[in-house]
Amino acid sequence: MTNYKELVKERTSIPGYIEEVERFETWWNKNLATAIAYYDGYYRVFLLVYDSFYSSWSPAVFPADSSCNYWGKNSRGRHSCPSDARSEASWLRDELIYSWKKGYDNPILVIHPSCDCRRSFETFVTSPYVVKKYSTSYLKPLDVVWTDMGQFHHAGVYLGKIDDEFKVFNFTKKKENTTIDRWSEFLEGEVNSYHPVIPFKNYKDIAGQMVWAKDNSFRKNDYDLADRNCEHLANMCVYGINFSQQVHEKRDNVRFVKHTSDSLAFLSPWSSLLKNIKKTVYAPISSLMVNNGKSSICLESEIRNTNALLGKKFDSETKTYENKYLQEVPPRESCRIM
Repeated sequence: MTNYKELVKERTSIPGYIEEVERFETWWNKNLATAIAYYDGYYRVFLLVYDSFYSSWSPAVFPADSSCNYWGKNSRGRHSCPSDARSEASWLRDELIYSWKKGYDNPILVIHPSCDCRRSFETFVTSPYVVKKYSTSYLKPLDVVWTDMGQFHHAGVYLGKIDDEFKVFNFTKKKENTTIDRWSEFLEGEVNSYHPVIPFKNYKDIAGQMVWAKDNSFRKNDYDLADRNCEHLANMCVYGINFSQQVHEKRDNVRFVKHTSDSLAFLSPWSSLLKNIKKTVYAPISSLMVNNGKSSICLESEIRNTNALLGKKFDSETKTYENKYLQEVPPRESCRIM
């Protein structure tokens, strides 16, 4: 019989004595556990998530800061007796397993201690919540992917191998429309992949929103580097965050192209023939022009607002992407969770 207490002690940095470990499963991972540790005179609850994308040997431990006092919007206790800690651990498991029955299904809002506070983008899309890899060998369906195109990376959502071809959802490189491309058409240079260890949204919502965006030409001919670029689109679908970290970081060092219509009245009487001609203006990006002027995000409200912008479509195509995601959910391991 596997001694999970010993494995937790061996493979994590959780302090103190491991009092209790209880495994459980969710729709997004079958290798989770709550652990109760005793140190500094108190019992505290931790969440362990084994995902090979994060590590081939050890689990991700939540909260990332062991002194954290919150799970999502709920308090995380320092308990003087183990029974109180067990009640908290039971609550945490129920929230992650049955949250969909309560009208929502955003595991990150249960786990992240600042989900209802304004924080920087990196606060949420960072390890251990999201893990970054520089290799195509770790790609999982519904991961955000970037391919190097020089000054900026082109972003999309990896869908996996569909009908013998690898597919990706993205705003086309020509900046014309939202579509699902072959991976070979998306790929340009080095690939970065961002894998949510804790999902921000239910996979069914992500799949349904991508298909809806494609079928309804969401933002067709409405590309804008500062506010509506390919990274905005990918982040909206996977994280529920309408934000481009690339533009935010480079806002003081780049210029974007803005097209404006000109009446060209001085060319009359030929101006009517030229009314569709547009003038290209190069303007510097300022903080007020990017990401709707946002420099920080309240994750809970961001997900809600983004869902209001995106519709959902549930059809055979959506089901294909859902099934592909489920095929890649980590299978239950006998002991590697620890």
